[in-house]
Amino acid sequence: MKFLKNKVVLFLLLVLAVLYFSSDFALIDIEKTAIIVAIAIDKENDDFSVTAQIAVPQSTDNASSNDDAIMTAEGTTVLEAINNIGKDTGWHPKLSFCSMIFISRELAQEDVEHVVDFFMSSEKVQNSAIIAMADDKASDLLLADTPLDSISSFALQKIVLKNEWMVSTVGVTNIKKFAFMNYSKAKTAYMPVIRIIKGKTKGGGNSSGLSPTAAQSGSGGEEGGNKKEEVIFSASEIALFKNGKFVGQLTDRETLCYYLLEGPVFEAYTSVDVGEDGYFLRLDASSFSVDVDVKKSTVKLSLDMKVVVADSTSGADLKNFNKKADVDKAVLDALVDSTESTARSMFAKLQSIDADLFMIKDKIYKYHNSLYERFKDKPLSRYTLELNFSARPAD
Repeated sequence: MKFLKNKVVLFLLLVLAVLYFSSDFALIDIEKTAIIVAIAIDKENDDFSVTAQIAVPQSTDNASSNDDAIMTAEGTTVLEAINNIGKDTGWHPKLSFCSMIFISRELAQEDVEHVVDFFMSSEKVQNSAIIAMADDKASDLLLADTPLDSISSFALQKIVLKNEWMVSTVGVTNIKKFAFMNYSKAKTAYMPVIRIIKGKTKGGGNSSGLSPTAAQSGSGGEEGGNKKEEVIFSASEIALFKNGKFVGQLTDRETLCYYLLEGPVFEAYTSVDVGEDGYFLRLDASSFSVDVDVKKSTVKLSLDMKVVVADSTSGADLKNFNKKADVDKAVLDALVDSTESTARSMFAKLQSIDADLFMIKDKIYKYHNSLYERFKDKPLSRYTLELNFSARPAD
């Protein structure tokens, strides 16, 4: 019996040894591994220009203020450009930790479908990686210095990630979600638009205590005395794609309206004017729906908002502080009117580019399948809009 136990223990040790020595040596040999945390894809003539933000492994004793590097390479395909980064640096590019993918506006206008298809079919990048469109060149987002984080892509990830405790209501679009929408019956998808905002930060260099980004390209890094202007980012608008190509963009108010209708939105902020007073409101989308009446060719948008007055130009009366949840009917009516006006302008924009952002064709296919063949080619411009918006004080 004792001999049998020894054989079992020896067998288990052999199994553990096989599992240990057959693991990914690219992770074990950290000095030769380029851990790519974000990539930006631009179009240069007929080639792809891929800029990778690499988390440079450093020991604690020798760590400097720079803990990332920016490398750029070109190729006829995205994968070739990524592999060229490894050839130029001598590092093995590791994409398992790549959480952000940025595409340029130029590439979005040509065709982003093939790029998304590559990432969906590739085992190198997770399908949960967030994809976003740069307002101009995608590489500018990674080359930017920001006081928000030592690595710019980490700062962007904080902005784009939707969280019920964050003020922002930016919707997350990852590779899987974009591909699902792009290949749906509607063939319409969206992703956030990232804009660089200058002149919003004070001080220079490392005043925030966070290390700046080390921007290294083919021409080398910046010299120590020349510090770039620090910037912040905005992601309050979304880009619209039809059949994998960029066709339009929603404004920040239209984007917020869309998020409220698609929900859930636990905390969002907007402003309205009532007479000479301005009100800054916090609102939640307590109930929301998008329906289609096929026979009447009507799209029905319903939204019920819970509202709290967060601030106003008339100030706050501390005597009535316990009644902060009470909202005047005039304020609620102004919010409903403003939101309905935004919804109409958004729907008119979607009709003009035939972007089925509310997945109307998918709803017909799912709930009115017998009528799908009859209405599948009907453009969005032939549908009328019906709104049912309401607002009430938060309980």
